[in-house]
Amino acid sequence: MSSAKKAHLFLDSSVVLAHLTGQHQKVLEKLKKDIAKGGLDCAVSDSVVGECEDKINMLTDFLGRLLVEIIKEKVSGQRRVHKRSSNEAIDYRDVLAVERAFFEVDPHYVIKSIGGRFAKGGLLDLKSVEALIVDFLDVESSSKQPPDLPQAIVRLNALILKLISDLKMMFDSAIRIRHDLAKPIKIVPNPVDVAKLSVIGLHNDDANHIASAKEAEREGVCGRAVFVTVDYSTILPFQTDILNKIGIWCCDPLYAAYHTRV
Repeated sequence: MSSAKKAHLFLDSSVVLAHLTGQHQKVLEKLKKDIAKGGLDCAVSDSVVGECEDKINMLTDFLGRLLVEIIKEKVSGQRRVHKRSSNEAIDYRDVLAVERAFFEVDPHYVIKSIGGRFAKGGLLDLKSVEALIVDFLDVESSSKQPPDLPQAIVRLNALILKLISDLKMMFDSAIRIRHDLAKPIKIVPNPVDVAKLSVIGLHNDDANHIASAKEAEREGVCGRAVFVTVDYSTILPFQTDILNKIGIWCCDPLYAAYHTRV
């Protein structure tokens, strides 16, 4: 019987965060189906776990500031202009204030708050957050006893905190505790590999993730390592360059299982 180690799929942080936030659903469904069908092993490096934790914490802070700086201040501001007390029940005018508030959100503020590629899609879908808040205000203002503004802010804050709590629980289930999606592997990337990847233009986090997967293969932690990502802008365009530099293939989840056979 062969004692050769099995190939491993090393998941990028973009894949983990897409799993948590419902992005790229069809692509990830195909990946999960292939993993189950082929009995494939999935792993994440320490660097991926760390980046995901950082981004979730940044999202928590951002939504807290969004609630206070944008929603509360803008809605309170329009009430002052129209001489409405904060003790008045919320209504459609408060929803329209939210419309103006989100229209004025500076994209650079989002990028600075969340960071890099995940501010633009994978982690934070600002339109989904806006829809959640508008729907919340609509339901509350249409109730038999609509809350006043302070009460509405408290309830909205509780809703956002629950969403963040659910996100963290999903992360624990997927990676940290139950490993439903992938198992963390402690591995230190080779600094030489990281430097080579940085030269071709990869972000430092990306370089560490990919180099960690290669190091796992090199140290015999697994057989062939395939790096799986849904980063279609800053990793996948460099597939050939990455392969030539450190000898690991990066691919779309749709093709990950097939690359383990090469």
